[in-house]
Amino acid sequence: MCVNKTHFVLDTTAWIEWARCSDLGRRPATDFPEMARCIVPTYVLCELATWSQQALPPDDHETLMASIAACESAELDLETVLTAEDFLLERPGVRMSEQIAFATARRRGVRMLTCNPLLEGWPQVVYRQPNQASIVQS
Repeated sequence: MCVNKTHFVLDTTAWIEWARCSDLGRRPATDFPEMARCIVPTYVLCELATWSQQALPPDDHETLMASIAACESAELDLETVLTAEDFLLERPGVRMSEQIAFATARRRGVRMLTCNPLLEGWPQVVYRQPNQASIVQS
């Protein structure tokens, strides 16, 4: 499979790391993909909206939501759900939102950015430890 190396699907862990440690978007561009290169599955968006409303101050929540609005949205469809379900059966313990992010990346031929160590070594996955200096590498 040919993988597009300029776009990324970001899972919830990558977004949370960005929101917690990046001073909400003021990090250098090399640390996180440009928003125009980010793809956000709608399932991940719902999870992030809930998390950020509870965990962030209101202004930071709104900043995060505005940043995500600049990204491409990936609608959840039956094929993505079935692909995610297949991976979930193979890898118990990985949350459904991460499975959906992975399935979205696979279907679109792009890489997935995560901070979840359970996904390290998966095909098309770029794993970065939380608080690692540079999240995106080619």
